[in-house]
Amino acid sequence: MEAPEREEERYIYNFLEKITGCFYAEWYLCSEEISNFNIDIHEAVYNMGRYKMEKIKQYVYENAFIHEKLWTVYEEIKDFKEVADLLVYLSSNPCHCPEQTLLNILRCSKNIRILNTDVPGVYRILPVYEQIPALKNGHIYCNSRVNQHRVNNK
Repeated sequence: MEAPEREEERYIYNFLEKITGCFYAEWYLCSEEISNFNIDIHEAVYNMGRYKMEKIKQYVYENAFIHEKLWTVYEEIKDFKEVADLLVYLSSNPCHCPEQTLLNILRCSKNIRILNTDVPGVYRILPVYEQIPALKNGHIYCNSRVNQHRVNNK
């Protein structure tokens, strides 16, 4: 049986990681800051700053009246000034910088896909409209005629 404190810490961490990923996905997919769906991860952390951290705190505060457990989350983040503070808090490794933490959170998001580019620190961000089904043998199904032919002939 786990200690209640450990369970509470895990709840806070999981909740904050989930809403951070959702908020960032929403902000960047609707943002004029990205050009051709490219995102500079350094700018993504430091341009969001205080206003976006206040939006996250406001979201948690307003929902805490409905869901009692969110008061512990709000108590944990109420003193954070910028999104970078939140990302440092969410870092699973003390050596990770806020940029790495954000990149990990976004890569785990089900709303967007992150692809590498040739420019260091710049990534391609794409919305996920539909899930691509995986086949039993582990290969990804593509809509190309060649792959459809291979799938149909197996």
